[in-house]
This record gives sequence, structure tokens and C-alpha cells, in this order.
Amino acid sequence: MRILFVGDAVCSSGFARCTHAACDELHAAGHEVHVLGINYYGDPHTYPYPIWPCFQPLDSGRDPFGSTRLPTMVRKLQPDVVVLLNDPWNVPAYMKALDADGEEFALTGKAGQADRNMPPVIGWLAVDAKNQRGDGLNDLAHVVVWTQFAADELQAGGYEGGCSVVHLGVDHTVYAPAEDKAECRRRTCPPDMPEDAFLVGVVGRNQPRKRLDLTLEYFADWVNRFDVDNAQLYLHVAPTGDKGVDIGSLVRYHGLKNKVIVATPHISAGVSNEHMAMAYNAFDVYLSTSQGEGWGLPALEAMACGVPCVVPDWSGLGDWVGDAAVKVSCTSTALSAPLNGLAYTVGGVPDRSGTMWALQNLYRSSDMRATYRERGLNLASQHSWSQAGKQFRQVVESVVTVDAVGGKTA
Repeated sequence: MRILFVGDAVCSSGFARCTHAACDELHAAGHEVHVLGINYYGDPHTYPYPIWPCFQPLDSGRDPFGSTRLPTMVRKLQPDVVVLLNDPWNVPAYMKALDADGEEFALTGKAGQADRNMPPVIGWLAVDAKNQRGDGLNDLAHVVVWTQFAADELQAGGYEGGCSVVHLGVDHTVYAPAEDKAECRRRTCPPDMPEDAFLVGVVGRNQPRKRLDLTLEYFADWVNRFDVDNAQLYLHVAPTGDKGVDIGSLVRYHGLKNKVIVATPHISAGVSNEHMAMAYNAFDVYLSTSQGEGWGLPALEAMACGVPCVVPDWSGLGDWVGDAAVKVSCTSTALSAPLNGLAYTVGGVPDRSGTMWALQNLYRSSDMRATYRERGLNLASQHSWSQAGKQFRQVVESVVTVDAVGGKTA
């Protein structure tokens, strides 16, 4: 079949890892794959299928997700199926753009009755909080999510169609325990960092829902309350314009001068997987204070590198982690606002005391660190991008059935 896949491509995001895991598998299985790449600017790439930038010319208005260009690509390629890898609240814009072409396109209904000119559309969606507007997805032919939490929330919000759960993965050829931790620190940390530093690492984007403000606040409270002199906080966080937190200002406010290391890779260019694996291996503990994650891929990558993890017991991280990480209860909630929208999804705020005690217990107990290291490695070994790609391919093939003579039915 011919597949038009819309999602992050040729960049360092978790969404891009999903795109290429799926498209590599679909291509290897003999399907014709085309990608409309988000966060892709047309640079040369080595993938064995065509990838186009989703951006339209500046004089037509900025379109970061490619909804404006999608109808053009559908007319040009005439795909058998379209896949949208995005947040659920961005899906209606794509469907509206397809519908806006008038008689040439008609939306694929939840009952599976598609207009002959409109291919079925599959949404591969990141659900990172409660109170989703699932009823806005009922024009999709099928939905794929990363966790059972996500499936339940979309259905509670009114989604009535078919739904499949495909877990995310990790590349074990890159993300694995390193033999020389000191070398990893030498290559990823400042040269003046103390050799005996207890390094608490954070990886992600500087977005409001990531709650880096809580990371800094809880870390400061921990080191002050327990008089931890050798703790360092490593923030490997890609900037998100002016939508994140002012890290420098909060470092001053909490009196954390000389205790915080900040790495700010470009969201698109990023750094290599090999560099990220070294960064994880430099950590003593991985910490997330995010109020919502569709999956929380850095936690899985940290586990694959043998790093004990502390995560909130909420949304994606509350679903797949089990007992492989120290899970902190969320004792209050906070609203999140989808991009350029009103706040309505409900995130969880990890408990301050619970986070501090998790850090302190891991700090003082090498046995506890060893326990969570082994639990994390065991769980991470059960997840691979190859497995995720195969499962996603099976879903796509079940939505568009290809018969022995090449005929296709939705």
C-alpha cells in the first residue's frame, strides 16, 4: 500500500523516533512510504523513503504541523492511508483542512464509511493528561496510542472508534550501561564538576507541563533539608521559545549557583543518540517532575542505561513503569493548555515530600540504587523500536486490507 505519514522526522524528538520506527518497518515490509516531516527543513537524510518538509512558504502563514500542505500531498500521492502522529488536539485541524477542499474530499467516518476520494486516516496520538476531548477524533478511521491510560482517557472523553495500544521502544545498541562512567562525565559534563558529584539528571523539553520549576524547587529543598553537599542537577532540556521557564532566574532564586548544569540543544538538530547515551550514563539518578507524559521516553532510555529513575505516578509514566522506578504520588492537579488553546487537560503534580525522600533514599543507599538499576534494565529489555514498528505495521495493515491481486479496501 502507499502510506502518507505525517510526523516529526530527521530530528531528535521522541516523536521522530516513533516516525522512523514505524516507517522503517513499513518500508522493509514492502509498502511505499512517504513522510510529511514536522521539524524537518529539507536537509539531506539517509532514510530509504521520501521526506518533505511540512512548512509552507512564509507568505502563506506559518504551519508548523503541516495541516495546510496535507491536502496537496493527498491529491499528489493518492495514498491508501494517512497516518497523523501528533497530540490529539491537533488532529481536528488536519481533518478540517482535508474537509475544506470541498467535494474532492470527505472525512472518513467512525463507522468506517469512507468517501472514495478520501483515504482512511489513522491517528497515532500522545495522550499526556486526563480530561481529553476524545469526541473530536471520531472522524478518524482508527486511533493508536502508547498506553492503556491513553485509550481509557480518549474513550472517557467521547471517542467511539477503534483503538490500539502500541508501546514505545528503545535502541539497545546505543542505550546501554557504559563501562566507564568517568569518561561519560568527562565528555558530557563541565570539567570543574567535582569527581564525587551525585548527579541528578533531567532530559526533555523546557515546556510548562514538564514542570522544571518543581524540579529546581524540589532539588533545592532536598539538598538544603538533608545538607547534601555533593549533589548536582543536570538539566538537558531543549528550549521552547518563551513558553518554558527561566532556568537562570530560578537557579538564582533557589540559591543553586554552581549546583546546576544546563545543556540546551536545538529542538530539531538536537544531539546524537550516542551523546545522549553518554549523558544518561553520567547520571546517578534520573528525575522527572512532569505533570503529564504520553510515555516519558527519557525514563525508558535512562533505564536502558542502568540509571535508577524517580517519576510521577500519573499519565503515561504511571501506566508502563510498574515497580521499575520509584513512583511519586501526585497529591494535587494542574491544568495544561494545548498549543495555542485553552487549558483543559488535567495533569498531576508530584508530591514535594515524596520526591525529596525518593532522592534522599537513593542517595544514601547503594543497595536501593542497585535494585532499581536492575528493575529498570529488565523492563527496558522488554521494549524495542523494532517491536514497536512491527506492532504499528500490523495495525495499519488491519485498517487497509491488501488482497492478493493488489486491490485495497478500507
